[in-house]
Amino acid sequence: PDPLTNPFVKPEILDSPLTENGRQECAERRTEAAMLNPEVIIVSPLHRAIQTAVISFRDHMDLVPWVAHEGCREQLGLLTCNKRRAISETKAEFPHVDFQYIDSEEDLLWHPTQRELPVDESDRIYTFLTEFLMERPEREL
Repeated sequence: PDPLTNPFVKPEILDSPLTENGRQECAERRTEAAMLNPEVIIVSPLHRAIQTAVISFRDHMDLVPWVAHEGCREQLGLLTCNKRRAISETKAEFPHVDFQYIDSEEDLLWHPTQRELPVDESDRIYTFLTEFLMERPEREL
């Protein structure tokens, strides 16, 4: 893919952050999120996903564990904004998140020339739901 014709493959948007509009939307939902009683907060290891959770669930920040998992990421491949940064960089920025379920420093799930096929995406999400979420002891996630 050519960055001149497709801006979503430009290297400078790697693991893009939450937009200002997105931050505002999260802030507007904080009151609703504060009324929830999660026992754990599970997030994608992408920066904008963690930023979304941090802003929305700020009132739960020190009350419950925060866990990152690759299984709840957006569709993988091609779009540079969906390629995660090195996990050490993300750990440094979000020290309250547990990254034990991330297996590699670099993003080995992302492919530079093709998007994840729908069947592969479904399989990844199904595995996340049945082998990770359903096995957790918490009931409110």
